[in-house]
Amino acid sequence: MEMRADPDRVSSLHMLLLEEHDPLKRAALHLELATLQMSNGQFEQAGRHFREALHLDATLEVARQRLHELGVVGKRQKTGLRNLLSRAWGRAPSAR
Repeated sequence: MEMRADPDRVSSLHMLLLEEHDPLKRAALHLELATLQMSNGQFEQAGRHFREALHLDATLEVARQRLHELGVVGKRQKTGLRNLLSRAWGRAPSAR
């Protein structure tokens, strides 16, 4: 029987993400968050964190494998902050 992730640990990881600047450490944090969210049945959120981990560290084969297991390989969804930033960067300077 699989245990649900500790909500305090999930909160702690989110706080660490806000403070961490090193891309490889951020990738590891995203990977752990994704794994915890999978154990909670939060598959969409897990997929987002696996994709972000791969974006930061393309060598994370476990993230690639988990995305494959989730059935989201090849889907390039922009959500949340990434969507907002891509829309903002895509505008002409006069539109900002």
